[in-house]
Amino acid sequence: MVVTIYSDGCCEPCPHGVATYAIVVVDAVTGEVLDEQAEVIAIGNGATNNLAELMAVAAALKWALEHGTTKVTIKTDSQLAVNLLTGRWQPTPTKAYYPAFRGAMRLLAEAERQGIEVRIEWVSRWQNTKADCLAKAKAVSVFASLPKERQSALIATN
Repeated sequence: MVVTIYSDGCCEPCPHGVATYAIVVVDAVTGEVLDEQAEVIAIGNGATNNLAELMAVAAALKWALEHGTTKVTIKTDSQLAVNLLTGRWQPTPTKAYYPAFRGAMRLLAEAERQGIEVRIEWVSRWQNTKADCLAKAKAVSVFASLPKERQSALIATN
């Protein structure tokens, strides 16, 4: 199976708000949407857009591994994720995103061990609107569901 997975991460408010990721899996041959996911990954301290973006790519890699994909192109609007995961940039171990980066690198290595051809590409936000909207909607809805005191505390840390 050959797929394109659009991935995006979001943190509202950023930093230290509600961090979410979303993926939209598309059959590369037919254009059919095969799956959509949006998940919360962190709330409060350590929650950032960069963490969310890297977790989105990790979720895309995990999906590819679990569904028998032979080739996957992951499209993200995060230059940080693309440049770190392709080796163009070096990660900073003291940054909050570092564990997510290491996890994504482990999944990338596993995909390659299993013979999955992986490409990670940057696209503009306008080419990634479905994943962007899913991630933002999840973050906003979870934030809105928090008690007012918790919302205020998250906003106050920004």
